[in-house]
Amino acid sequence: MPNEKTLGARVGSRLPTPWKSETGLTVSLDGRPDHKSLKPATAWATVEMPTRSRGPMESTTRLQMSAHGVEGKRTVTVNRTVKTTLSRLDVQLDQAINIDRESHGAHELRMRTSQTFRVTSPRTRTSVAATASRNGHDPWRTSIAIEQPLRKALNLSARVESDSGSERKARLGAKYHFSW
Repeated sequence: MPNEKTLGARVGSRLPTPWKSETGLTVSLDGRPDHKSLKPATAWATVEMPTRSRGPMESTTRLQMSAHGVEGKRTVTVNRTVKTTLSRLDVQLDQAINIDRESHGAHELRMRTSQTFRVTSPRTRTSVAATASRNGHDPWRTSIAIEQPLRKALNLSARVESDSGSERKARLGAKYHFSW
């Protein structure tokens, strides 16, 4: 029976820049008694640019990077969020681009992108979201969703998904959350 104990440490520091920026290292051990228990360390960095405001519109951009070991996976992610209020409705656009390479010797980069446009009524808390996403050369996947919180701990939701002309999938759901 394998030993399921794991240990990990994450150390990092904020950088002395006017932007919110951090860098660090994550190291983990999987509990095996041999010399192979040390997994490659992951170096990471995050930069969050200051929120820009133009009238009622706010824009935030965040950049994250990571490198797993000397020859492992490399990842760069850029997230951008734009928020505003139009005719008593909160409007938000979230955009994300993720580029990664599996290993140091690999020449192929993989790219994932997604965009979500969300409109929320602050009065009723009803939210409608449309999302488009694509993974590499795969077809675009789209979805439209509606969420309605009924009480503090009860949320109803419905979602319709499609991947570029093929079958559509629909989901209805209710979530209940209870906090002690």
